[in-house]
Amino acid sequence: MKPLLLLTTTFCLFLHTPGRAAVLLPYFNPVKASISQQLIVLSNTVPVDKKAISALKSTLATIDKPGVSSLPNDLKLLSTVSAALDKTSRAAALQPNVDGAVDQYLSLLYGMARQSSNSLAAAYASPSKIAAQKSLDALFATLDSANATTSAVAAAKLLNKGISQWTATDKLVTRAGSVPPPAAGVTAKITGAESWDFKSTQAVAVDRSPGNVLVNSTQAILKSPFGQRTITFSMYGLKEGANTLTVHNNDAFVTEIFGNQTGAGFESQSGTIQANYNPTAKTIAGSFTFVLFNQDDHTKLITATGSFSATIK
Repeated sequence: MKPLLLLTTTFCLFLHTPGRAAVLLPYFNPVKASISQQLIVLSNTVPVDKKAISALKSTLATIDKPGVSSLPNDLKLLSTVSAALDKTSRAAALQPNVDGAVDQYLSLLYGMARQSSNSLAAAYASPSKIAAQKSLDALFATLDSANATTSAVAAAKLLNKGISQWTATDKLVTRAGSVPPPAAGVTAKITGAESWDFKSTQAVAVDRSPGNVLVNSTQAILKSPFGQRTITFSMYGLKEGANTLTVHNNDAFVTEIFGNQTGAGFESQSGTIQANYNPTAKTIAGSFTFVLFNQDDHTKLITATGSFSATIK
């Protein structure tokens, strides 16, 4: 089954709509039309296939059965109808329209899953986000299986499973989205030419222009030779939600300044930043990996790997 188009979900999944039939979306209309057409064919074919006529009439009645409409009901009906039609003598003639209905619902669920994925990407790191991602991965695996099969009956069963998975996933995504940003600060592990752990005693973020944020953090060294370490980095072109940024020269700096007049400065050579940016709440949080060179000896490299969170001033 190959999705024909990607639809934006503009209705609430559980906004049940009373109506003449229990079908929410019009994707069954071509199926109904083809069933009606095949009933005419069967009625004018000798000998008359009474069993097939009875089965098709029963299927039409099932589709038109009065009830409360919802997407889960549509997909349950799709599974029932596709299996019933596959057993009739007119299965081959009905197959294209059944496939079309499956494709339409598959496209819809793919769109819903992608919307959930986009929402989850904007959530802060948390156990809730991990659980939601695991559930989302399982949902995509189900949809991919439905997309890969050539059997409308098998695909419809998978879509029926998929809507249940989406319902559970959506709850987990909502929960992950309600997790507040972590406490302000920067933590990192430095390896390479130097090796030490960094945990800021002070961290601030400054909005230098829309979408461009500077994070500056300091760690006081409270034992001999005393002094301080800093990790500073800039982010450019931030968009609301999740961002993956490439680090270039002059984007990040790591410094050490000691009371005995020794120290070192390191400048970024490469790296990446994963940042969750909320310009309305003025928060930014995420993780980073920087490869930096010693400004006095470019052959000395360090790697800084860590996480950050700050309120933007």
